[in-house]
Amino acid sequence: MKAFMLASTKSNSGKTLVTLLLMEILKRNNKIAAFKAGPDYIDPKYHETILGSPSYNLDIPIMGINNVESLYLKHSQDKDLSIIEGVMGLFDGINSKDLDSNGSSFDLAKVLNIPIILLVDCKGKAQSVLAEILGFIKLVEYKEYRISGIILNRTTQRNFEYIKGELSNYSEIPIIGFIPNLDIELESRHLGLKDPTEIKKLKENLIRNSEIITKTINLDQLLNYIDNQKLIEGKNITFKKERFLKVGIALDEAFNFYYKDNLDLLKELGCELIYFSPIHDKKIPENLDLIYFGGGYPELFLEELNRNKSFMNDLKEKLKNGLTCIAECGGFIYLSEKITYQNKSYKGVGIFNCNVDFKNHLVRFGYNDLDFDGIKLKSHEFHYSDIIFKKKPKYLFKITKGRKTWNDGIRFKNTFGFYPHIHFYAQRDGLKFLNFILDLADGSKS
Repeated sequence: MKAFMLASTKSNSGKTLVTLLLMEILKRNNKIAAFKAGPDYIDPKYHETILGSPSYNLDIPIMGINNVESLYLKHSQDKDLSIIEGVMGLFDGINSKDLDSNGSSFDLAKVLNIPIILLVDCKGKAQSVLAEILGFIKLVEYKEYRISGIILNRTTQRNFEYIKGELSNYSEIPIIGFIPNLDIELESRHLGLKDPTEIKKLKENLIRNSEIITKTINLDQLLNYIDNQKLIEGKNITFKKERFLKVGIALDEAFNFYYKDNLDLLKELGCELIYFSPIHDKKIPENLDLIYFGGGYPELFLEELNRNKSFMNDLKEKLKNGLTCIAECGGFIYLSEKITYQNKSYKGVGIFNCNVDFKNHLVRFGYNDLDFDGIKLKSHEFHYSDIIFKKKPKYLFKITKGRKTWNDGIRFKNTFGFYPHIHFYAQRDGLKFLNFILDLADGSKS
């Protein structure tokens, strides 16, 4: 099987756009398995838009090496080519001596034995790019690995030819092509890129620009350099207990941050997934055993959510009657009493006795360790809002990040609300957390 990771020297270097362009070209003759390094929810949605098939997160700090290896092999089966989009700069990750991996793109590539194609952003640079490239080559070699090829981004034919010629005097690693300045841009907002559904003519523009880079990147050379990958040996993940539950998944413009592996796992356990929209549907689907609210951008759709009073009332009634529900981040926000965003306040569903206030800066960001009554797992937070309680609650989670500790998560009957994003394959007790929720949903059926 062929595979490669598109990594880069820094964030905001054009990784996602170049990944999409390469996927658009390479999908024509290959069945592609798509992956994203790290916890990002939005980049995989771009992959899915182009490929028409799922893209999966591979996140060593959250999932651990064994689960990453197993899930990578699972999703790569019966594919011709696996493409992993890296995260941040090649070596950027967690600063910790206590972990087997810092979660960087480099560590993931080395764990999976995947060739690295290094994307180097040349905007505002000329000959100095050579020093940058040689520095990355040297450090990768020092760490007993190898860069398989280099692509120069946002540069000219002339600069490409110069850097390629100069590099050949110092290294055998090839520069396999360049990408000129293109007339396409992926717009961003506070949590990352905008959702692909918000970008007009995305597919059309990617197809048009992909034709340009077929003339500037040697794709045959790329595929030759990544051929004959020595496969890692992963362990199959098996589950003994089947669950015949109806699980409602909130999915629309406001709520769409889900790890694809979480949804797959629920189905593999025997659950029926029933999707609904808090914006467009008038009520919750009938006969659900569990509701799963993921994160997203509810703050951008508060007027639409507020207009749908019938849905909010139906949801509130069912949760008050004991329907099991987990609400992560955006879902947690939606279930509060009042939400203040850009100096304007909106009503929430009113399940939790708290208000939400959006800030103009990050409140929490990064990996942490979560302890839920002895169930311990790695999780991730990324939010600009804060919860204000009317009276001190009984918290669900104790969270630790380095030397810092804080509390998070509250419960109302069988409804759980919390900020951390939880992967069911999280290290240590991710599956225990899922089983706790499913046992509760099973019990509430009888």
